[in-house]
Amino acid sequence: MGAVRDKLRRARNVLHERMSVPALYMPMAGSKSQALITVRVHESWRALGDLKGTNFNYAEVEDITPRIVFLLSELRPQRNAYVSVGPGEVYRIDVVLPDDDITVTAKVVKLSAAEAKGFPFPEVGA
Repeated sequence: MGAVRDKLRRARNVLHERMSVPALYMPMAGSKSQALITVRVHESWRALGDLKGTNFNYAEVEDITPRIVFLLSELRPQRNAYVSVGPGEVYRIDVVLPDDDITVTAKVVKLSAAEAKGFPFPEVGA
């Protein structure tokens, strides 16, 4: 069983390596202490309100619940910290979910363009 777990871990590392983007992690807004890390940002529409396995057409609402996946070897995210991915793309960490082997996922809130103004971001290719 250990061999399967090791293969999954290696595959998850490759997934993160290929799908991640550089980001700056800041414990608080305006903080001078920043960590350059890699993250996977997931922003997708999800249907809320329906009961799975039924076709009774209960009321549904489409909602975006952005999440960010972190490698635990790089950082353990904390609530209310900020993650800046690029100009105008900044997230505040809301809820940190339980660890999932080598990663941890956080539910985040995307800041508006006005709120994100002035946040530093990683210089890609610099």
